[in-house]
Amino acid sequence: MCLLFVIWYFSCVITTLHAARIDQYGYHGDANERFLDQIYPRQSQLYRTTPRETKVMNAFITQLKTKCKNDVICKTLLENILVNSLTRNLQSMSPIGVKYLQLHDPVEKLYIAILSDPDLYMYFNQMFEQQNPSGIVENWEEFIVLLNYVMTYPPQYNRYSDSFLLCCPINALLDWPSSTPAGRACFLHENLNKLAKDILNYWGKYLQSEASTTFLSDSLNGWFSSVALEAMKDWHGRTFQQQFVCDPMKPHWGFQSWDDFFTRKFREGMRPLPYPDSSKFITNACESVPIKIARDVKARDMFWIKEQPYSLSHMLNNNKLHKYFIGGTVYQGFLSTNAYHRWHSPISGTIIDYEHIEGAYFSQAYSVDGDSHAPVKSQSYLSQVAARAAIYILADDPEIGVICFLSIGMVEISSNEITVQKGQHVDKGDELGMFHYGGSSHCLIFPPHLDVVFDVVPTDVSHEMLLLREPNIHVRSKIATVRLKTQHHGKVASEELRRYTVETVYRKP
Repeated sequence: MCLLFVIWYFSCVITTLHAARIDQYGYHGDANERFLDQIYPRQSQLYRTTPRETKVMNAFITQLKTKCKNDVICKTLLENILVNSLTRNLQSMSPIGVKYLQLHDPVEKLYIAILSDPDLYMYFNQMFEQQNPSGIVENWEEFIVLLNYVMTYPPQYNRYSDSFLLCCPINALLDWPSSTPAGRACFLHENLNKLAKDILNYWGKYLQSEASTTFLSDSLNGWFSSVALEAMKDWHGRTFQQQFVCDPMKPHWGFQSWDDFFTRKFREGMRPLPYPDSSKFITNACESVPIKIARDVKARDMFWIKEQPYSLSHMLNNNKLHKYFIGGTVYQGFLSTNAYHRWHSPISGTIIDYEHIEGAYFSQAYSVDGDSHAPVKSQSYLSQVAARAAIYILADDPEIGVICFLSIGMVEISSNEITVQKGQHVDKGDELGMFHYGGSSHCLIFPPHLDVVFDVVPTDVSHEMLLLREPNIHVRSKIATVRLKTQHHGKVASEELRRYTVETVYRKP
């Protein structure tokens, strides 16, 4: 009897606490879920069977659609497109008719391409029909209208989820359709990727303008709201203003644009090099979470299969230097949208070469089922196909040889900006470049004569929420130690190995 009373008492206490609970966002218990109820009624089977992150992303898209429908210009635009597009009317539009729609220039070019290119027309119709769940974005015409709206829509902080896709509105619109059979083919289409690049560059210019500072505020969805600032504290509880160069007393904390905020710099001394240091220590090139370590990497491999092995010749765009790394080691790390997005040299050495590599935008691995985590699960695949930049560094330490840093643009990345020059000497920890907006990833590629002993353990990318909640490994902190594999080249002297390295690097194809 006493036991039953204790159980009853604690159940009452728990119920009372739940009813009165103020969660971390400052709302009463279920207030955070209220916006989800609009599209996922609590009593429905759909609510019980749909993962929370999927519900949140779909609710985000629904809210975006609502904003468009409440906007007179957007509403009229959608009506005109539905009336005039070839899927609704077999009479094609004249150029004057297209201009009448008043789409942003790169969106207009995409719209015309879909109507005029039979492959794109087929893919865009099919991928919105094949998407699961269906109807989040109803058809490609609605996508065009939403995309046009996003061109002047800055990313906002989403307090309901850690998912980085919610800070990437274009990818949120495409995440489901791009992972369909038609979508996978569509986003490898050369012409489409040229159009996608123009769209991202156009949006990137907006994000570099003062007009993009809307959410650089303490508003509900602002990046300086109490919730956002709490989320951007580091492991040690240091605040945003303690970590980064900013001024809370100035408008938008001193940031001139969204891109200025995104590429923010750490304050002096915030990310020191390891002490004592050694030329054999490899430091983290980006503020990131480790996701994969692969050894004995092949020149060519089936990077599209479930395991997503690395294929060096494709990663490095068939650069002659890819042969130097065959049989070597690849390390990959993931950067969320909230992270620091500048790159730093993992070693001291000389920049002997670099390359910007054109690639696919919004492509996802064939082995990944359509879901709200597909881009995160496709990271190794993207190292072969996404827009990226490779920087080759010849180490000062003659035993190390050359290490390659590879930046990988995921989803809305508009550019991989390299800030070093060929022939420039960099010290360990010096800046190499930066990403401009979006989630992103990077690789370090080591030659086969090095035994790379890592201090870090990769996180499972099959669970995006575990990955996003994993603390970042600090940039410029030690992640590995390298040593010479004597069995690879025999007991070769340092000077001989250096000569071998230089000859291999500069050997004509």
